[in-house]
Amino acid sequence: MNVSDTLINACVESASQPPLVTPEFEILSQFHVLIAMPFSTGKSLVAKSIPNAKICLNYTLPSMVGTIDKNGNIINSALKESAKGVFIIDEAHRLSSSSVDALLSLLEQGYYKRDLGYKVNGSLNITGDIEKDGYVLEPSENGFKIKVRFACIWFGERIYKFHEKAFLSRFFPLIIKPSRTDLEDFMMGKSFLYYKPLKLKFKQFKRKTTINKSNFELITKKVIEISRNYYFSDEDMGYIVRCRNQILKLAGHFCRIRGKLNISKADCQRAVKFIDICLRNYQLVKLTPLELKIYDGIVIDGKSGKQMSEELGITPQVVSEYIIKLKIKGYIKEEEKIVGSK
Repeated sequence: MNVSDTLINACVESASQPPLVTPEFEILSQFHVLIAMPFSTGKSLVAKSIPNAKICLNYTLPSMVGTIDKNGNIINSALKESAKGVFIIDEAHRLSSSSVDALLSLLEQGYYKRDLGYKVNGSLNITGDIEKDGYVLEPSENGFKIKVRFACIWFGERIYKFHEKAFLSRFFPLIIKPSRTDLEDFMMGKSFLYYKPLKLKFKQFKRKTTINKSNFELITKKVIEISRNYYFSDEDMGYIVRCRNQILKLAGHFCRIRGKLNISKADCQRAVKFIDICLRNYQLVKLTPLELKIYDGIVIDGKSGKQMSEELGITPQVVSEYIIKLKIKGYIKEEEKIVGSK
């Protein structure tokens, strides 16, 4: 199972799709992925290879969602250009607080309502196809409502930065930890982030993708079962529910690339293979930088406590104490690794 290319392709395919309907609720099909990896390791190269993608370079609210001046002139947004496509963001700290609120609303509900603080005079001066499929701007007397279908890929260096602004729960988290050899190969022109676009041309469906009750329960029960292997604090238990929704979206993606609208048991069984990756990465958001370094060294790189002591410049006793704490909380699962490379 190639994790990174599957998740990125799910973003690309889901961008223009109608909602997913389950026996209990309706959920947006748009699949968003957070890729946490070190700086200077080729994020921009990967971004440029993603089809139908727009890389965001300006993080102010007007540039993100657009605006309308007092005379009814529309100032277009980066999201308009990303309608039915992939919106790529790098570096969470660049977003203004108002942009954070707007993006959270768009990722969660598919729309954002903005009050301008002044009255718009007359009708809108529309140029071009402003109401293209996937993007709608609904003006009011002193504001507007934007509706847009898009998928989002967010690149960052540390996953806990996204937890601070409540973004993590909207994304499928993927932590990529390259080895020294990976970085050396990268400097020689070889990529370690595996991404291979699907050759088939994605079809935009007009009807909603549906999942029957038994398949819905299959995914839900599997998430509940696997989640018992992971530690979540009381305030973070909601990530288990979010994980179930991410797996549902993946099942919908696997269904649609077969050209179907009814999610099968096989689609669900393929999707549940990603539960461990999702839960494990959600689980890491509360680790301190030192805990995360020890976790990375022990779990990802397979190093010993002595090696970590020498690398971090702390005593073996301190390393052992951290390892014991991480094991008690369920953070260390020595038999598994979190990787996004091939």
